[in-house]
Amino acid sequence: MTARCLKFDSHGSTHKHEDDTKMTAQQSIITGIVILAGLVSATTGQFGSKSHSHHGRGDVRCMYCTPGTCDNVTNTCTSCVQGFYGDMCQQTCPTTCLTCDKVNGKCLTCINGYFGDECNKECPQCDTCDRASGACTTCWSNSWGDTCQNTCDDTCQRCNVATGECQYCAEGFYGERCNLKCDYCRQGMCDRDLGKCSYGCNDGRYGEKCELSCPQNCRVCNQNDGRCMMCEPPLWGEFCDNRCPVNCDFCNITTGKCLECNPGFYGEKCSLKCHNCMEGYCQKDTGYCESVCQEGWFGAKCDKKCMKNCRRCSEDSKCLLCDVGLAGEKCDVKCPKQCPSCANDILSGNIVCLECGAEFKIPEKNCSCTTNKCTKIKEEKQGIGFICERCTEGWYVREGTCCPCKHCAGGNQFCERNGNCKKGCEPKYFPATEGCDQYCDIPNCIWCESFYGHGKICKGCDQGYYLDRHACTKCSSHCNGGCDPQTGICLDGCKSGGYGEKCDSSCPDKYCPHLVCDIKNCDVCEKSTSTVAKCRKCRDGYYESKGQCTPCSPNCGGRTALCDSKTGICTEGCKVGWKGEMCDVENVIKIEPNVKICRGNCLSCDATTGGCASCSAGSWGTRCNKICPENCRTCDQKTGKCVVYCSRYCKRTGNELLPCDSITGECLYGCEEGWMGKTCRYKCSGNDNCKIMRKPVFETVYFKK
Repeated sequence: MTARCLKFDSHGSTHKHEDDTKMTAQQSIITGIVILAGLVSATTGQFGSKSHSHHGRGDVRCMYCTPGTCDNVTNTCTSCVQGFYGDMCQQTCPTTCLTCDKVNGKCLTCINGYFGDECNKECPQCDTCDRASGACTTCWSNSWGDTCQNTCDDTCQRCNVATGECQYCAEGFYGERCNLKCDYCRQGMCDRDLGKCSYGCNDGRYGEKCELSCPQNCRVCNQNDGRCMMCEPPLWGEFCDNRCPVNCDFCNITTGKCLECNPGFYGEKCSLKCHNCMEGYCQKDTGYCESVCQEGWFGAKCDKKCMKNCRRCSEDSKCLLCDVGLAGEKCDVKCPKQCPSCANDILSGNIVCLECGAEFKIPEKNCSCTTNKCTKIKEEKQGIGFICERCTEGWYVREGTCCPCKHCAGGNQFCERNGNCKKGCEPKYFPATEGCDQYCDIPNCIWCESFYGHGKICKGCDQGYYLDRHACTKCSSHCNGGCDPQTGICLDGCKSGGYGEKCDSSCPDKYCPHLVCDIKNCDVCEKSTSTVAKCRKCRDGYYESKGQCTPCSPNCGGRTALCDSKTGICTEGCKVGWKGEMCDVENVIKIEPNVKICRGNCLSCDATTGGCASCSAGSWGTRCNKICPENCRTCDQKTGKCVVYCSRYCKRTGNELLPCDSITGECLYGCEEGWMGKTCRYKCSGNDNCKIMRKPVFETVYFKK
């Protein structure tokens, strides 16, 4: 559990503090008692009067005494909290002791994993062991015996510590002795006693124990009677003796209608070729590419050609990536002479270098740095080439070359060796990396700051403007005395004809009834003297219908799931499984009513698409058709990354899958720095003294005199 402790400072304030140290239940209870005692003492003066301290911060008293056992005069305790000893309980028990003698600190009980008179011996291959003999009382998984020296049978997951009798079968086995195998059960899981498959059968099998084979050429059949429900592609029919149309990967078993095309094809009969999709896949019904387009093409179907010299574009008039040596939205700008390749920066709109040529260096400085301005050089320690030590005036050293100072107030002679300007920047310039290298060109902005390298955001505006989403918006013309530069709220109220905090709402007529726009999710109401308000513009995620704001369909696709504010038509298409302008029509693959088929190694499938929702052990991918890495039983379905249960503090020596023993958990190559034990579960108290570190069970509590 996580201890949440209160810390009282000399002013009586409290601060929350989280300690992620895992503690035993006994420690947690003690912590709660100590915290409660501290709260009582701070409010009632149990351990000292409430008068102010004459010594500044106050005295530290009885920090580790059991609550209620501290003598407030002598500061001695009759009992200590777990882990401490001494008259004032300020001495720490040995690191492997759970409790120790209050007088001499001798161990009374050991922490889990240790035994012996001084609790300095590590239990062999077990979590807990007898204090005197070291005989194991609880073993790690898959072992048994006095010292857990024996291994359970391969077909047994956990066995009796004393006798070795199997208590839980390993995956894929059943029976009284766990010696019978669940041969054809999905994920190898079956009932331990009867062998009945828990999650159904692997493809091609049926029956309670999946002991029967489906008909010939049948991939999936009814688990009870063996009736075929899905043929091996590309076949269909009751006896799987008919062939699906050409280029069709999967078709309806009853009608033969194609449900899924082979890669590179689409259409009702899969007779149309996908266009210039990067991986060749496109949607069966629309032909839209499922991934990005090949270089030089764009559009939903990747059937539109980008402009000349453009490798990637979003529309025919705007290029995102030009051929080498060119840049700009129309690829009509040549890269500067100092860089052979450049690009149009998305944030700033400027041309930025991607790589430097000849004597020019540092692309992130737009290749403006050069060794030609170096006045003192020295040979590198490795003896490979030379680096710059000093530059001419107006230049500074960076990464062994000279970079130009820029826009220093008073001139670039006031540039320091690190590139910063001694007297600040020229007006409208600000520092992005070093020096005043960026221009604040945001309209009506007088103070900019760097934003992710080349970008910029406004932090202060000219008089008569206020900051609105990092841009400058003009104060309302109805303001008296201007507006607040941060909020836009008018300083001296409104002139005639306007109302609201910013005086930016116009009265609808000369009587100005101040109609309140209280329609839910509406941004702008119609100007009207009517008592019934009508919405003119709804907030994002809603559209206007009969003067009210209706939510966009929850099935709208894209990252924002937005729709047209007037019509409700989804602007970025639909989520998988839906179609129609407003994404209100189901687009579901149906084999037959209420039947959903998991294909291949699928453990379960999506209710709307029939695609794999989860994979059986050892496989991953959207169709569960990819194999996990060697020796990895379970891996992430999306990435294929192996799920490993070794301690994260086991040292790794390379790209091995398992840095620990798969049965005992013992780290094969030792521990990372700062950790100890065979399984690297114990934290060291310091690099020079790698022993188990005892964390305090509560924060220091200060009491005023």
